[in-house]
Amino acid sequence: MKRSDLRLLPAATSIWVLAVLGVTAGTAAAVAGGAVLVALALTAVTLAGPGRAAHGIFAHLGIVVLAGALLFPALQRHGQTDAALEDAAAEGLIVALTVTATSDPAAPRSGPEWSRSGLQMRARTVRGAARIGREHIELPASLPLLVRADGGAAEGLSRVRDADTVHLRGAVSISGSLIILRTTEVRPVPPAGAAGSLRSARHTLRAEARATTAHLPADEAALVRGMTSGDTSGLGEETEEIMRRAGIAHLVAVSGETSLNRGGCA
Repeated sequence: MKRSDLRLLPAATSIWVLAVLGVTAGTAAAVAGGAVLVALALTAVTLAGPGRAAHGIFAHLGIVVLAGALLFPALQRHGQTDAALEDAAAEGLIVALTVTATSDPAAPRSGPEWSRSGLQMRARTVRGAARIGREHIELPASLPLLVRADGGAAEGLSRVRDADTVHLRGAVSISGSLIILRTTEVRPVPPAGAAGSLRSARHTLRAEARATTAHLPADEAALVRGMTSGDTSGLGEETEEIMRRAGIAHLVAVSGETSLNRGGCA
């Protein structure tokens, strides 16, 4: 690795920090963090005086400002969607929205024994029309959430597979930074045309991958499936948390999705 390979590291790190700050603490916090960053950069330029170092700082500052111009509107949309769902949870309103499943439904593996009934799956809200209480709104961004279902709703959720689009109706609750939708109505959206064929092929490949790795320990099988088909179901919570902290959980899923898409297009 050469020194020139690390030239963009300060700017990239700053942008990453601002993005994390905006998602976790809100757009205002990201804007404040950006202002502090600009102030520190200008102070460094003033102290260093004109020269090569000042040119380098200005170059990095320009990259951060350009990225911020794209990042802050996205954070604003994220915050608006998050606020709408938080208000629904606070007021106990019923919501109706569309989500895209990001995992297959499965029985809960943690929590008290009495809370492990029904099914749950990870999903992301779909940008567009939704209803909160009696009010029809537009969700401007996609947010991750956990879908829980019991009874008849669990039977409907069992027919959903990863990447399916689903209309849901239920109540929202907030647990820390996790948005939970306890659904009472599940209506899968049947895919049509080429998208439907591709999705069927995807589910078939994942089923074959699960059968092939069934003899492996659960964590190892989930890692192999994750790298080949993006399916990490069955991965232990402790292992998943370690991977998330190391920043490789997303890379495993992305690698599997890339392999699966190539296989589906072949």
